[in-house]
Amino acid sequence: MGEVTTFVASTVVSSSTKSTTIHVSGTSAGAETVLKSALTIEEEKAVKLSPEPAPAKEDVIVSTDEKGVLVATATAGSSADLAAVRTTTSTSPESKAVCKASAPGADGEDGDRLSQGHERREVSKWEFRIVVSIILFWCWANGYDVSNIANIQPRIYEQFHQIQFLPWIGLSYCSATFASFMFARQLTRCIDLRWLSVIGQVIFIAGCAISGASQSMAMLIVGRTITGIGGAILSLISYTYIAAIATPTQSARIISGIGVFWSLGIIVGGPIGSGFAENHHATWRWALYFVIIPTAITLVLTIPFMPRYTVHTSETSLVRRFANVDFVGVLLFMCSEALFSIAMLFCGPVWRWTSGASIATWVVFAVVFVAFILQQAFCIFTTPESRALPVALVFNRRMTPIWVASVCSGMSYGVTMYYTPLFFAFMRGMGPIKQAIRLFPFIFVLIVSLSLTGRLLPIIGRYKYVYMSAGAICLAAGASLTATLKTTVPDGQVLGLTALIGFGLGLHFLHGVSVSNAIHPSERDRIDGSLVGNIGLLGGISLSLMMAGSIYQNIGYNKLSHVLRGQNLTKAEIQAALAGVSSTQIFSNPDTMRESLDAVCDVLARLFYIIAAAGAVCLICGVLMKDEKLDFQKSTEKEEDEESARPTQQ
Repeated sequence: MGEVTTFVASTVVSSSTKSTTIHVSGTSAGAETVLKSALTIEEEKAVKLSPEPAPAKEDVIVSTDEKGVLVATATAGSSADLAAVRTTTSTSPESKAVCKASAPGADGEDGDRLSQGHERREVSKWEFRIVVSIILFWCWANGYDVSNIANIQPRIYEQFHQIQFLPWIGLSYCSATFASFMFARQLTRCIDLRWLSVIGQVIFIAGCAISGASQSMAMLIVGRTITGIGGAILSLISYTYIAAIATPTQSARIISGIGVFWSLGIIVGGPIGSGFAENHHATWRWALYFVIIPTAITLVLTIPFMPRYTVHTSETSLVRRFANVDFVGVLLFMCSEALFSIAMLFCGPVWRWTSGASIATWVVFAVVFVAFILQQAFCIFTTPESRALPVALVFNRRMTPIWVASVCSGMSYGVTMYYTPLFFAFMRGMGPIKQAIRLFPFIFVLIVSLSLTGRLLPIIGRYKYVYMSAGAICLAAGASLTATLKTTVPDGQVLGLTALIGFGLGLHFLHGVSVSNAIHPSERDRIDGSLVGNIGLLGGISLSLMMAGSIYQNIGYNKLSHVLRGQNLTKAEIQAALAGVSSTQIFSNPDTMRESLDAVCDVLARLFYIIAAAGAVCLICGVLMKDEKLDFQKSTEKEEDEESARPTQQ
């Protein structure tokens, strides 16, 4: 049992003084966390500390005494995380609310009390349904946008050329979303989520409009980057609402629904985008404009129907909330991500690996990234509560394997989604629409697997074995594709193996956030867990695209240029052929066509090593996860008991 600490906070409101006493068994730092999470103070607050004995209970009792003073009492281990304490006020001295506090101790003790009472915000049933509907509809629009851009790249290249920038059309969105997550998290602590959602949708629409109207490749990349920033805000808002208002069981189902609707958007994005791109009157520009329509619909629904919601912080003043934003950490993270993307995509295709530009970019990236790590570790120009990255939640023996597995799921998704169509483009000569159709087995099985896992995970509870199964399946399917992918391989075999990847992917794609929501009783920890889970997923997608793009362009160029030596082809022409946007000259020559196709197929096969490696890492993470059973249903029941025990405010 740790030291017992009492906090007394006084607030002056309209010339009257309100006092709150909180008894905490734990470290002073833990008690301070309880105080900051439990109190909503309008004006200045004064805090005093004094030791007092604590009752031998595990519950956190929140009640009012005969004088109307609100008292919360808790006991836990010395390293307790009691941020979940929720206080209420009442004029009735008999009124009480009970919140179970999760108290993770040292390694090996953090799983003894699982799925205890979870704090959540009250919303009506119709508000809950509207929030979920808006979130799912927007996820469909986002899925369409991601799939659409991958299918219209050949037509964009025909207009702007500049093959060295073509990979940035797809990567700029993912990278901008990934880089903006931490800033979006900071904004959720400053602005009401309804209006922040409006801002995010306006940014998303503006980015789509700029992309569609772009007159150069650079302008198109800027537009996609703006779209990604809006996407980051909307994604984090979606998960924040889920963390705040959904029970663990509801959370698992909604998050699997997000994956399903995103995948449905991907299904329609390919054919619709390709249809626009192949139409000489509409062109690829209307493929980008089209997503404005569903986003505008969600915007219209958001303003009147989305419930107002503000994330709890220790500050109530808007100015003070913005003053607490970790701008230094956010800027360092964005810069390090941008530098890493530039280094991965420009070294080789644009710069020689030994050139000064390549070396300088890698050196600057390393310096900025180390600066970010040190700034977050030692809270330079920030505080532990306000720093951009929730370090304690990331580097946690219980949660770290889950976050790493989220990265693995993103990597498997990115390679399968973006490079499987290239196989059918080169080896079978298929156009964009037929390429998109060949992805249907992968996406349909992914949808089924996502849905089943979202339904069964709350029943099974043992997420460890779900992740182990996911890793083993992705490892086997990725290794099989690498070993068997040849120009003569039957289409059915490729489709079957990609469908198997989809099944394994559906077992752990997005579900890390569901597990985090079930583990953490604190609203703040659930929101931070959503941030880390999304960073892992989008980071995995971005990392896989950068790695695969670098391997494909560098090794593919070397192999193809060796086969085509003596044909006087420029570097740009060979790179365009590798990108699948201009291959008529190269692959129409009967003397070199077979060797060229074999070279490209060999490089594509190597990319599936990334999926095999990601599956192996996911399997290892599953083995390292704590063997525990999360009782989602028990969590929900206790939350409902807590709701009925909550006193009515006067």
